Amino acid sequence: MSDIREERTPGQGHGHGQDGVFSSEKSAPFVQTNFDEGDFNGHVEKDLNVTEDDLLEAKELASQLSLEEVREMMFNVHKIHEKDPNFPLAIIEKIEDFLANDDVFENPEKHETLIQEMKLEAALITGNSPYAEVRAVVDNHDDPTMPVSTIRAWTIGLVFSALLAFVNQLFSVRYPSITILANVAQLLAYPFGKLWEKTLPDVGFTLAGQRISLNPGPFNRKEHMLITIMANVAYNIPYTNYIIWTQWYVFFPILLLLLLVLLLLLLGLLPYTPPWWLSTSL
Repeated sequence: MSDIREERTPGQGHGHGQDGVFSSEKSAPFVQTNFDEGDFNGHVEKDLNVTEDDLLEAKELASQLSLEEVREMMFNVHKIHEKDPNFPLAIIEKIEDFLANDDVFENPEKHETLIQEMKLEAALITGNSPYAEVRAVVDNHDDPTMPVSTIRAWTIGLVFSALLAFVNQLFSVRYPSITILANVAQLLAYPFGKLWEKTLPDVGFTLAGQRISLNPGPFNRKEHMLITIMANVAYNIPYTNYIIWTQWYVFFPILLLLLLVLLLLLLGLLPYTPPWWLSTSL
């Protein structure tokens, strides 16, 4: 592990000397073993902006972490989020104090409060999203029994995808053009999904040991997300759209072949594009 003291430029951050090196003098307030758990939980909730449920879950995970694991985690967290304006500054400063104070690792019994807080924060940051806005809308637990690739989701998704693609393509030659965004499909898909849930019967068939039903139960968020993804992909006008409008109509068969070739090339290159995922995405 490279020394974190070399990561920052002079004058940055909290607890630095004039030469840009972390100072361990700021760590003195953390050298205590007796603390009020209520106050401790309160300031951690305030610093990380977490709910009580998130904090209880983090405590369970933190109890399984060793000091070296926490050190490695917090070093990586500091490296990634050091200059992140959306990451709590108070946490960055405490991480710097934790990593810069060698006495924490040589005499851990003297720094129980700081170590416990770092364990808790490591569990919160690595077991959930470090951003409060993401934690508020994204559950970090998955329900594998919740149906996703259902007839309902694919039908509603394909209908909205076709409608958005047709309307946007049709009005692309209009000035000013009219574009219907995927947000429209996202908003309308929910009432249509609930209507499907209430009206259609639960009939289906079994394929490869899995039952495929016309109405598998309540319309859920995974189906809603699948429909939204399909609409997001379909509403955009392809780059080859303007080729047709800028050429003579007598060349339409050639242009159609050119359009198909370009689209096939695009589909062939898609698998080579690197996927980007949040570390806590499910």
